[in-house]
Amino acid sequence: MNPFIVSRALFVAVVTLLSVSLVACTPDASDDDSAQVTPSPTPSPTPPPPLEGRSYAVDLRSGNIVEPPGAAQVMGSAMDRPMMLRVMTERAPGTTYARELDFLMGTGLPLTTDQDFCEATTLLPAADFSNASDWTVPPTDLTIPLSGTQIRFYNTTLSGTFSANLNAMNAVKLEGWMDTRGVDPLVGGGEGAACALLGDFGIICQGCPNDPNLVFCLHTRIENMTGLWLPENDLIGVNVDQTENHLCPDVCTDGTDNDLDTVVDGAEPECDPLTWP
Repeated sequence: MNPFIVSRALFVAVVTLLSVSLVACTPDASDDDSAQVTPSPTPSPTPPPPLEGRSYAVDLRSGNIVEPPGAAQVMGSAMDRPMMLRVMTERAPGTTYARELDFLMGTGLPLTTDQDFCEATTLLPAADFSNASDWTVPPTDLTIPLSGTQIRFYNTTLSGTFSANLNAMNAVKLEGWMDTRGVDPLVGGGEGAACALLGDFGIICQGCPNDPNLVFCLHTRIENMTGLWLPENDLIGVNVDQTENHLCPDVCTDGTDNDLDTVVDGAEPECDPLTWP
């Protein structure tokens, strides 16, 4: 056989074999697993729950009365009424701070988280909420009802921290000047009885910020109070105005005349705490 023919045939066979191998090794887009895998969409972040409208009951008994010394023994048994706070509005930017909250403050019935409609609610000054978890109400005057008495606080700040899920207030602190005349009924005496009792322990009352001649005040600090969210018990604005012959409870909600003042509840101006004079 002609060796040229054999060599030519062998060459053709080798080229054919290489061609088949190359075709077999060439990736097909239809066989590419990466082309068929659809990436999972990035989950959207869970939006934070709304803060506006949430009401909280702050247990005064859960805190520590750091100042004045010995006040816990005098006031402790009477601190059975929760301080109730409702977030009315949240805004950014605010008028004074980068972020602000408006709190409505009220009072609960003893040993419950139910609102006492016979106690007026108060719209507090705008709180600094710039940190978006910590809040601070700037100095203001407050009246806090206790069982059997009411205590006035002057130049008082109120602060705390919301939990991550907004279901609680932690580290709530009240600091200001307490008018001890509100404590007098608790010690069974007339005006100045609380100061006289505290004086026996070396605690001397000082002039009140509103009138230095009234030597009945003590610097007061209550720390680490806890407030719980009330998902089914919103704080309602109540303005007990005796000049209009209002009788408690003026619940301002159900369309009847509960307070017998001839004005249907809900139509009264005091039912909107943001428009109170």
